[in-house]
Amino acid sequence: MAVEGTPMKYDFGPDEEEIHRLTIQHECFKSAYSPLVLAPVDLTKPGLRILDSATADGLWLRDLQPTVATPHSLVGTDINPNFFPRTPTDNITFQVQDITKPWSAELNGQFDLVHSRNGLAGCGSFPISEAVKNLVGLVKPGGWIQLVEMSFEGVEDTSGPMYEFKCLLDAFFTAAKAQWNFASHLDGWLVEAGLADVEVKIAQLPYGKACDDEEIAKKSLYAFRLGSVAVCGAAKGMGVESFTSEQLDSLPERLDTYLTEQGSKVPVVCVWGRKPL
Repeated sequence: MAVEGTPMKYDFGPDEEEIHRLTIQHECFKSAYSPLVLAPVDLTKPGLRILDSATADGLWLRDLQPTVATPHSLVGTDINPNFFPRTPTDNITFQVQDITKPWSAELNGQFDLVHSRNGLAGCGSFPISEAVKNLVGLVKPGGWIQLVEMSFEGVEDTSGPMYEFKCLLDAFFTAAKAQWNFASHLDGWLVEAGLADVEVKIAQLPYGKACDDEEIAKKSLYAFRLGSVAVCGAAKGMGVESFTSEQLDSLPERLDTYLTEQGSKVPVVCVWGRKPL
Protein backbone atom coordinates (compact mmCIF):
# COMPACT_ATOMS: atom_id res chain seq x y z
CA MET A 1 0.00 0.00 0.00
CA ALA A 2 1.48 3.32 -1.02
CA VAL A 3 1.87 5.98 1.65
CA GLU A 4 1.23 9.55 0.63
CA GLY A 5 3.73 12.20 1.63
CA THR A 6 5.15 15.55 0.70
CA PRO A 7 8.83 15.89 -0.27
CA MET A 8 10.94 18.51 1.52
CA LYS A 9 11.77 21.67 -0.40
CA TYR A 10 14.72 23.98 0.23
CA ASP A 11 15.79 27.11 -1.58
CA PHE A 12 19.48 26.64 -2.35
CA GLY A 13 19.33 29.43 -4.89
CA PRO A 14 19.50 29.17 -8.71
CA ASP A 15 20.00 25.68 -10.15
CA GLU A 16 23.50 26.60 -11.36
CA GLU A 17 24.51 27.67 -7.85
CA GLU A 18 23.09 24.48 -6.36
CA ILE A 19 24.99 22.34 -8.86
CA HIS A 20 28.16 24.22 -7.88
CA ARG A 21 27.44 23.50 -4.20
CA LEU A 22 26.80 19.82 -4.92
CA THR A 23 30.02 19.59 -6.95
CA ILE A 24 32.01 20.94 -4.02
CA GLN A 25 30.12 18.71 -1.61
CA HIS A 26 31.04 15.72 -3.78
CA GLU A 27 34.72 16.56 -3.39
CA CYS A 28 34.26 16.87 0.37
CA PHE A 29 32.59 13.47 0.56
CA LYS A 30 35.44 11.92 -1.41
CA SER A 31 37.85 13.30 1.18
CA ALA A 32 35.86 11.55 3.93
CA TYR A 33 35.57 8.05 2.44
CA SER A 34 36.66 6.12 -0.62
CA PRO A 35 36.13 4.45 -3.01
CA LEU A 36 32.82 5.75 -4.33
CA VAL A 37 31.39 2.22 -4.19
CA LEU A 38 31.98 0.59 -0.83
CA ALA A 39 29.72 -2.36 -1.58
CA PRO A 40 31.69 -5.32 -3.01
CA VAL A 41 30.41 -4.89 -6.56
CA ASP A 42 32.64 -6.29 -9.29
CA LEU A 43 32.93 -3.20 -11.49
CA THR A 44 35.09 -5.15 -13.97
CA LYS A 45 32.08 -7.24 -15.02
CA PRO A 46 30.74 -6.13 -18.42
CA GLY A 47 27.08 -5.21 -18.76
CA LEU A 48 26.49 -3.68 -15.33
CA ARG A 49 23.42 -1.54 -14.79
CA ILE A 50 23.80 1.12 -12.08
CA LEU A 51 21.22 3.63 -10.85
CA ASP A 52 21.97 6.78 -8.86
CA SER A 53 18.94 8.26 -7.09
CA ALA A 54 18.88 12.03 -6.37
CA THR A 55 21.66 12.30 -8.94
CA ALA A 56 21.39 16.08 -9.63
CA ASP A 57 23.67 16.55 -12.67
CA GLY A 58 25.01 12.98 -12.49
CA LEU A 59 28.45 13.89 -11.13
CA TRP A 60 28.66 10.71 -9.02
CA LEU A 61 27.93 8.59 -12.08
CA ARG A 62 30.40 10.48 -14.27
CA ASP A 63 33.09 10.13 -11.63
CA LEU A 64 32.39 6.41 -11.30
CA GLN A 65 32.08 5.66 -15.02
CA PRO A 66 35.81 5.30 -15.86
CA THR A 67 36.06 2.47 -13.29
CA VAL A 68 33.10 0.51 -14.72
CA ALA A 69 33.75 -2.08 -17.44
CA THR A 70 32.16 -1.52 -20.83
CA PRO A 71 29.54 -2.03 -21.97
CA HIS A 72 27.47 -0.63 -19.11
CA SER A 73 24.27 1.31 -18.51
CA LEU A 74 24.15 4.11 -15.95
CA VAL A 75 20.88 5.80 -14.96
CA GLY A 76 20.55 9.00 -12.95
CA THR A 77 17.21 10.07 -11.47
CA ASP A 78 16.20 13.30 -9.79
CA ILE A 79 13.06 15.28 -9.03
CA ASN A 80 14.48 18.36 -10.78
CA PRO A 81 15.13 17.86 -14.53
CA ASN A 82 16.81 21.28 -14.71
CA PHE A 83 19.83 19.67 -13.05
CA PHE A 84 20.36 17.20 -15.89
CA PRO A 85 23.30 17.92 -18.24
CA ARG A 86 22.41 19.56 -21.53
CA THR A 87 25.13 17.61 -23.31
CA PRO A 88 24.46 13.84 -23.33
CA THR A 89 27.07 11.53 -21.85
CA ASP A 90 27.70 8.11 -23.42
CA ASN A 91 25.99 5.28 -21.54
CA ILE A 92 24.38 7.64 -18.97
CA THR A 93 20.68 8.42 -19.18
CA PHE A 94 18.58 10.64 -16.94
CA GLN A 95 14.95 10.57 -15.95
CA VAL A 96 12.70 12.44 -13.55
CA GLN A 97 11.78 10.59 -10.38
CA ASP A 98 10.29 11.71 -7.08
CA ILE A 99 11.45 9.24 -4.41
CA THR A 100 8.11 9.62 -2.64
CA LYS A 101 6.32 8.27 -5.73
CA PRO A 102 6.20 4.72 -7.17
CA TRP A 103 9.01 3.78 -9.52
CA SER A 104 8.29 2.59 -13.03
CA ALA A 105 7.59 -1.14 -13.06
CA GLU A 106 10.11 -1.60 -15.89
CA LEU A 107 12.91 -0.57 -13.51
CA ASN A 108 12.09 -3.03 -10.75
CA GLY A 109 14.72 -5.73 -10.26
CA GLN A 110 16.92 -4.37 -13.05
CA PHE A 111 20.06 -2.98 -11.40
CA ASP A 112 23.33 -4.49 -10.21
CA LEU A 113 23.83 -1.45 -7.97
CA VAL A 114 21.42 1.17 -6.68
CA HIS A 115 23.04 4.18 -5.01
CA SER A 116 21.68 7.16 -3.11
CA ARG A 117 23.64 9.84 -1.27
CA ASN A 118 21.98 12.60 0.74
CA GLY A 119 18.71 12.04 -1.06
CA LEU A 120 16.51 10.47 1.59
CA ALA A 121 16.25 13.61 3.72
CA GLY A 122 14.13 15.01 0.91
CA CYS A 123 11.30 12.57 1.66
CA GLY A 124 9.52 15.10 3.88
CA SER A 125 6.47 13.50 5.48
CA PHE A 126 6.78 10.39 3.31
CA PRO A 127 8.17 7.50 5.43
CA ILE A 128 11.86 7.14 4.68
CA SER A 129 11.68 3.42 5.40
CA GLU A 130 9.17 3.14 2.54
CA ALA A 131 11.48 5.06 0.20
CA VAL A 132 14.32 2.68 1.10
CA LYS A 133 12.06 -0.32 0.44
CA ASN A 134 11.20 1.09 -2.98
CA LEU A 135 14.89 1.58 -3.81
CA VAL A 136 15.58 -2.01 -2.77
CA GLY A 137 12.90 -3.07 -5.24
CA LEU A 138 15.06 -1.75 -8.08
CA VAL A 139 17.92 -4.13 -7.23
CA LYS A 140 18.20 -7.37 -9.20
CA PRO A 141 18.76 -10.68 -7.34
CA GLY A 142 22.44 -10.81 -6.42
CA GLY A 143 22.75 -7.04 -6.81
CA TRP A 144 23.62 -4.41 -4.24
CA ILE A 145 22.26 -1.19 -2.79
CA GLN A 146 24.41 1.50 -1.16
CA LEU A 147 22.95 4.36 0.89
CA VAL A 148 25.02 7.27 2.22
CA GLU A 149 23.56 9.89 4.55
CA MET A 150 24.95 12.58 6.83
CA SER A 151 24.12 12.04 10.49
CA PHE A 152 23.89 15.42 12.21
CA GLU A 153 22.48 13.78 15.32
CA GLY A 154 25.96 12.30 15.75
CA VAL A 155 27.71 15.70 15.82
CA GLU A 156 29.70 15.81 19.06
CA ASP A 157 29.49 19.57 19.67
CA THR A 158 27.50 20.14 22.88
CA SER A 159 27.42 23.94 22.65
CA GLY A 160 28.09 26.74 20.19
CA PRO A 161 26.80 27.35 16.65
CA MET A 162 27.19 23.75 15.43
CA TYR A 163 25.14 22.44 18.34
CA GLU A 164 22.61 25.20 17.68
CA PHE A 165 22.39 24.12 14.04
CA LYS A 166 21.82 20.53 15.08
CA CYS A 167 18.97 21.66 17.35
CA LEU A 168 17.57 23.74 14.51
CA LEU A 169 17.49 20.73 12.20
CA ASP A 170 15.62 18.78 14.85
CA ALA A 171 13.08 21.59 15.32
CA PHE A 172 12.73 22.22 11.59
CA PHE A 173 12.13 18.62 10.59
CA THR A 174 9.79 18.10 13.53
CA ALA A 175 7.74 21.13 12.47
CA ALA A 176 7.64 19.74 8.94
CA LYS A 177 6.51 16.35 10.29
CA ALA A 178 9.57 14.81 8.71
CA GLN A 179 12.36 12.57 9.99
CA TRP A 180 15.92 13.83 10.21
CA ASN A 181 17.71 11.46 12.59
CA PHE A 182 17.21 8.37 10.45
CA ALA A 183 20.75 7.47 9.34
CA SER A 184 21.23 5.00 12.20
CA HIS A 185 18.15 3.08 11.01
CA LEU A 186 19.33 2.50 7.43
CA ASP A 187 20.99 -0.87 8.05
CA GLY A 188 17.96 -2.13 9.95
CA TRP A 189 15.67 -1.15 7.10
CA LEU A 190 17.86 -3.06 4.64
CA VAL A 191 17.66 -6.14 6.85
CA GLU A 192 13.89 -5.74 7.12
CA ALA A 193 13.73 -5.55 3.32
CA GLY A 194 15.31 -9.02 3.20
CA LEU A 195 18.85 -8.06 2.18
CA ALA A 196 21.90 -10.10 3.14
CA ASP A 197 25.51 -9.14 3.89
CA VAL A 198 24.42 -5.76 5.28
CA GLU A 199 27.39 -3.69 6.45
CA VAL A 200 27.90 -0.21 7.89
CA LYS A 201 30.81 2.21 7.73
CA ILE A 202 30.86 5.46 9.69
CA ALA A 203 33.04 8.13 8.10
CA GLN A 204 33.74 11.62 9.40
CA LEU A 205 33.07 14.56 7.10
CA PRO A 206 35.32 17.44 8.25
CA TYR A 207 34.43 21.10 7.89
CA GLY A 208 36.69 24.12 8.09
CA LYS A 209 39.64 23.77 10.42
CA ALA A 210 38.89 20.08 10.93
CA CYS A 211 40.04 19.45 7.33
CA ASP A 212 43.66 18.41 6.81
CA ASP A 213 43.55 19.66 3.22
CA GLU A 214 43.47 23.46 3.02
CA GLU A 215 41.68 23.50 -0.33
CA ILE A 216 39.00 21.07 0.88
CA ALA A 217 38.65 23.16 4.03
CA LYS A 218 37.78 26.25 1.97
CA LYS A 219 35.35 24.33 -0.19
CA SER A 220 33.68 22.72 2.81
CA LEU A 221 33.05 26.16 4.34
CA TYR A 222 31.45 27.37 1.12
CA ALA A 223 29.19 24.33 0.83
CA PHE A 224 28.16 24.46 4.48
CA ARG A 225 27.44 28.18 4.28
CA LEU A 226 25.04 27.72 1.38
CA GLY A 227 23.35 24.81 3.12
CA SER A 228 22.94 26.65 6.42
CA VAL A 229 21.51 29.72 4.67
CA ALA A 230 18.93 27.51 2.94
CA VAL A 231 17.92 25.71 6.14
CA CYS A 232 17.75 28.90 8.19
CA GLY A 233 15.68 30.59 5.49
CA ALA A 234 13.25 27.68 5.33
CA ALA A 235 12.99 27.54 9.12
CA LYS A 236 12.33 31.28 9.28
CA GLY A 237 9.62 31.01 6.66
CA MET A 238 8.03 28.14 8.55
CA GLY A 239 8.16 30.04 11.85
CA VAL A 240 9.99 27.28 13.72
CA GLU A 241 9.42 27.64 17.45
CA SER A 242 12.30 28.22 19.88
CA PHE A 243 14.35 30.12 17.28
CA THR A 244 13.99 33.86 16.79
CA SER A 245 14.39 35.60 13.45
CA GLU A 246 17.54 37.25 14.79
CA GLN A 247 19.04 33.87 15.67
CA LEU A 248 18.26 32.44 12.25
CA ASP A 249 19.58 35.51 10.43
CA SER A 250 22.90 35.39 12.28
CA LEU A 251 23.44 31.62 12.48
CA PRO A 252 25.06 31.10 9.02
CA GLU A 253 27.71 33.74 9.75
CA ARG A 254 28.31 32.43 13.27
CA LEU A 255 28.66 28.92 11.87
CA ASP A 256 31.13 30.13 9.27
CA THR A 257 33.27 31.80 11.93
CA TYR A 258 33.11 28.77 14.22
CA LEU A 259 34.02 26.29 11.51
CA THR A 260 36.83 28.51 10.27
CA GLU A 261 38.35 28.89 13.75
CA GLN A 262 37.42 25.59 15.44
CA GLY A 263 36.17 23.18 12.79
CA SER A 264 33.77 20.31 13.25
CA LYS A 265 33.01 16.86 11.85
CA VAL A 266 29.69 15.40 10.76
CA PRO A 267 29.36 11.59 10.79
CA VAL A 268 28.47 10.04 7.44
CA VAL A 269 26.67 6.69 7.60
CA CYS A 270 27.40 4.40 4.66
CA VAL A 271 25.38 1.18 4.47
CA TRP A 272 25.15 -1.49 1.83
CA GLY A 273 23.47 -4.83 1.36
CA ARG A 274 22.91 -7.58 -1.23
CA LYS A 275 19.60 -8.90 -2.53
CA PRO A 276 19.67 -12.71 -2.25
CA LEU A 277 19.52 -14.79 -5.43
